[in-house]
Amino acid sequence: MARYRRIRETDFLELLWLHHPLLVGYLWAVTGASVTFAAIIVASASMAGFASVDPLLERIWGSVLTFFVWAQLFWICALPMALPPFALSWQIAKKFEIGSFVYYVLCGAMAGLVLTPVFEELVAPEVRLSDDPTFLQDCIRWWPTFILSGTCGALAFWYRTGRHLGRILANMAQPQSTL
Repeated sequence: MARYRRIRETDFLELLWLHHPLLVGYLWAVTGASVTFAAIIVASASMAGFASVDPLLERIWGSVLTFFVWAQLFWICALPMALPPFALSWQIAKKFEIGSFVYYVLCGAMAGLVLTPVFEELVAPEVRLSDDPTFLQDCIRWWPTFILSGTCGALAFWYRTGRHLGRILANMAQPQSTL
């Protein structure tokens, strides 16, 4: 037992402080993707019900409520599901010191493309919003939404963290003082 070092609370706080730009950037990315996803859902639902006879205020309230419900559901699902593609893209960016927004846009689009079937299988197997009979056709229908959501999430991450990659790597390389 003596050879295993126990992690002290100060070690955890130091590690958290060292990686806080990455964690905050990840939360920005998931939030950006969630807001984009919910906005697309509300916009498509609003367009479908545009010729509705419901009063305008009732349609607006329904849209706002729908937006918040979808944004929260997507955020809860995306937080753990987007972590593997996020970690992979971060490791590549860190290794090659990539700070270009084009890289992050492509990584976000690829994450959206890869996570669409996962979302379809795990989250929405009973909640098919289309009349497509097959899983593949439903994935094809959702791909543009997820690619756009992933791209917007990646842009949020780039804005918050990715464009400052050189400075972040320099701070991570410096030895930290003990607390």
